Amino acid sequence: MAAALPIPQEYLDAVVKQIPLETVTALKYCPQCWIPGTAPDPMWTSLRSKYCFAYGTSLRSRCRSCNEPIMLLTFRFCPYCGQSYKQP
Repeated sequence: MAAALPIPQEYLDAVVKQIPLETVTALKYCPQCWIPGTAPDPMWTSLRSKYCFAYGTSLRSRCRSCNEPIMLLTFRFCPYCGQSYKQP
């Protein structure tokens, strides 16, 4: 179901277990290989993932400009400051 809805499995687990979403980690993505507007790779959304498996780059879970948490990766830009999520 998580793959069909492009949301992390952890979010569905939190709903089923009735855990507040604040305790679930934010979305993570690789700033080098993620294609803006697409769902994150399932390996990035693992609670234990810290680095990209392809590039070794640190995964991001916050905007690099304003440091706000990323809640949706279907957007290309941060809704708080307008900065692109993709590295130049």
